[in-house]
Amino acid sequence: MQTNLAVLDRENVPSDLHHRESEINELTEALVNYHPKRSARLVSIFGPSGSGKTTLAKYFTRRFNEQSRPLKTGYTNCIDDKTPTQILQTLLRETGIRPATQPRSTARCLGELENVTDPILITIDEIGYLREPEFIKSLSRIGGIGVILIAMEEHEVLLRMPHEVRSRVQSAPTIRLSRYTQSQIEDILWGRIELALPEGFVTRPAVREMARHADGDAYVAIALLRECANSIDLYYHDKIDRELVDDVKDSVPLARNERDIEHLGTHPHLLYDIIKHDEPIKAGDLRRKYEAEASDPRGDRMRRVYLGELMRYNMITKDGRGLGTRYRTKAE
Repeated sequence: MQTNLAVLDRENVPSDLHHRESEINELTEALVNYHPKRSARLVSIFGPSGSGKTTLAKYFTRRFNEQSRPLKTGYTNCIDDKTPTQILQTLLRETGIRPATQPRSTARCLGELENVTDPILITIDEIGYLREPEFIKSLSRIGGIGVILIAMEEHEVLLRMPHEVRSRVQSAPTIRLSRYTQSQIEDILWGRIELALPEGFVTRPAVREMARHADGDAYVAIALLRECANSIDLYYHDKIDRELVDDVKDSVPLARNERDIEHLGTHPHLLYDIIKHDEPIKAGDLRRKYEAEASDPRGDRMRRVYLGELMRYNMITKDGRGLGTRYRTKAE
């Protein structure tokens, strides 16, 4: 059987991006037709998990890069790179401005960006994890660059920013994505199926059930399709049908949560493990255990950020308020 399952990978950026045409036009208007001289051009993308924020940014960057030469592009996320220096070093490497060498200070990295004459387009994902939001102000002062900022919760992210940074982000173009409809998820799945699997290998009822189960989350839908494709032999099926989807679908949310916990980094992972071991756990007890077990514990603000992300990824729930707050893992 001829397959191309790489098309179903999480990091794969499709050749055609379905149902985000207006958002692509918004990015084009904001970035392609803007020629900054004295300051950067900021654009924010907000939306729930699985709404295609990162895919939209990467798709646009690739298309922009194909149409604009020379153009330097780079991507990073604040889960892997939390400090300004880490972010800048990754972006300098990704854009090809400087290969990985000895670490440099934030000021020197900013200076290297300022000295580039070619246009630059960079994406900073998961900005809710940025430890020093003031960094956005420094970045916005550099002429000749476009900056795409990505996060899930607009209100919470803006509240964590200093007033001047918040004002800069709010005054810049903002794209707000909503969850996909079921029919849109079906279109996305058929687009991947046509590239990844033989014709007739997936039935229409199977695609409808995958879209229904995904509940507007393209990530879950594609993960379920990939899981079905990998489970054909295990369940003794000769095609992906509704029965196979029913057999496989309950394993996908759990697998997704496990990958998301790893992706979120050391501190969210530790918080999740403590909650799982001692659930339900009071907020004060969670704080004390986290501070005792973490090698470099974060303060109250970042701990709230991590717990908020775990809740948005449906990994934990919170009951009560104030001293009575208790956390537990999300029941599947």
